[in-house]
Amino acid sequence: MAQNMSSEYPFILIEEECERKNVDEHCFCLNLSQGYVSRGCEYCERCFVEHPYEKAYEKTYDLEHEIVIKDHMIFPSRSLEGFLVNKGVKIKYLILEGLGIDVIITEGSFVKKQDKIAYIYTGKREIRTIRSLLEGFVLYITELYGEFPYKTLIIFLEDINSLRKIMIK
Repeated sequence: MAQNMSSEYPFILIEEECERKNVDEHCFCLNLSQGYVSRGCEYCERCFVEHPYEKAYEKTYDLEHEIVIKDHMIFPSRSLEGFLVNKGVKIKYLILEGLGIDVIITEGSFVKKQDKIAYIYTGKREIRTIRSLLEGFVLYITELYGEFPYKTLIIFLEDINSLRKIMIK
């Protein structure tokens, strides 16, 4: 996904210890004072590495305690502008379950309580509209693979002021 930054899929960069070994195309250097990340690892303040988006929640969020456990950056689809999420920030989450799930919100959007967020297909061949029980900034959405009925995880951030905008340069 990092090869085509303007793809339709979001991607995530997770902070890792920098030993100047991460010089490949999946490593990004953060220049926080300027508000951008650049490809490659040279003289960076902090080093972030691209990870598979679908499983990144396991490394970045503690769902039991509802907190961010590792600094990371998320770049929503078709965008070179993303946001930096710092460790220690409180989160909330929803898990949707059904025979089919169509999420109609995206990362980077703001959702109010009772906004439509998804459609779920039931075993009775019905389509149900799912409305949000939470209010906040949509941080991360992924399908939980290997589950049946299907499950989708949506992570919300209630305090949007804890985010910082970041650009890829």
